[in-house]
Amino acid sequence: MRYSRFRQRFWDRAVEAAELKSPLGVHALRHTFASLAAKAGASVKMVQTQLGHSDPALTLRLYQHLFEDDLDARATRLDFNFRVEATNASDLSRPVDGLGSEGNAPLTIVNAATSTFEAPSA
Repeated sequence: MRYSRFRQRFWDRAVEAAELKSPLGVHALRHTFASLAAKAGASVKMVQTQLGHSDPALTLRLYQHLFEDDLDARATRLDFNFRVEATNASDLSRPVDGLGSEGNAPLTIVNAATSTFEAPSA
C-alpha cells in the first residue's frame, strides 16, 4: 500500500478520531515511541533495533537529547545499590585531582557481601 493511500484511509481518520492536532505525521509516532522508550530506560541499542536504524550511532545522532540524563540515572542506581548515606551532595567526599590524590585516599572494600567501604588508615 502506498503511503498516500495509507494516510488517507487510515492515518488521517485515526488522528481525527483521537482528536489530535493536525497535521500529525507517522514520523511523529516514531519520535513518540523513541521518547517513551528512552524514558522507560530502554538502551540506545534497543531503540535502534525497534526503529530499524542501521547502527546505534544514527539513533544517538537523532535522539541524543532523550538520553542526556542517562549518567545521572546510572549514578542514582549505583548510589541506591551501594546504599550511599548522604543527605546532600556536599556530604560526599570527592577527590580534587582524581582518585587517590593527597588528602583524598581511595576507599577500600571492607565487606563485599554488604558493600561497606572505609578509608584506609594512614
